[in-house]
Amino acid sequence: MGPFNVLAKECPIFGPHLLEASAGTGKTFAIEHAFVRLLLESEEIKKNRPRFNRSQRRSANNFGIFSYEDEKGYLHLHVKKIEEEDIPLTSFNFYLEGIDFLHQRAERFSLCKKLCHLDFHGNTCFNSGFGICKGACEGKELPESYNIRVREVIKPWLFHSPDFFILEKGKHLRELAVVKISQGKYIGYGYVSTDDKNIDLEILHDCIHTRQDNWDVRNIIKSYLKKNFRQLRIIEF
Repeated sequence: MGPFNVLAKECPIFGPHLLEASAGTGKTFAIEHAFVRLLLESEEIKKNRPRFNRSQRRSANNFGIFSYEDEKGYLHLHVKKIEEEDIPLTSFNFYLEGIDFLHQRAERFSLCKKLCHLDFHGNTCFNSGFGICKGACEGKELPESYNIRVREVIKPWLFHSPDFFILEKGKHLRELAVVKISQGKYIGYGYVSTDDKNIDLEILHDCIHTRQDNWDVRNIIKSYLKKNFRQLRIIEF
């Protein structure tokens, strides 16, 4: 049986593995470092665009919900087809699936369907006449008030904090892997030595190697956080 190196390109990430070793040889470190390997693999897929790759195909999620702020300060939500470099808030198999979901959220949170791009008739949305829309489309509700409810809708799709580091076990026992999120975006990763007894925010920022942010890598990080949040060391800044 050969050595297990999760960073080696020939080592498949997916599927079962039998890892045999005696106590103290680094089994846990080898397994947990798969998190950074997943980020590396995602970057390689984007860079080399292999013809056959099942781990990050997008054919099953062709449409997404996106958000932007208009010139008056109102936050919009809308469903559209996901293009190559897009980073949607969430995704759906079908366009109508996303539209139905957005209709439900608009009703539940009293959002303006004009600003959700669900109502294209007239200057005001249909729901404004029933009091469901509070008048954002007519300028009766200020953006500061309206945007609070929009942010409640999108909150489950965002990271728990806009700025933080994830500290994980590194490639060997005397190293930590560091992943950086800033302003809700993936910035990159790096490593610090556990021999340094004065690891501070400056050291964590300086160790980061910038990498490209994209939808797939955010999903990897969100999934990993969801499964391992209590075991991870999170440092907000």
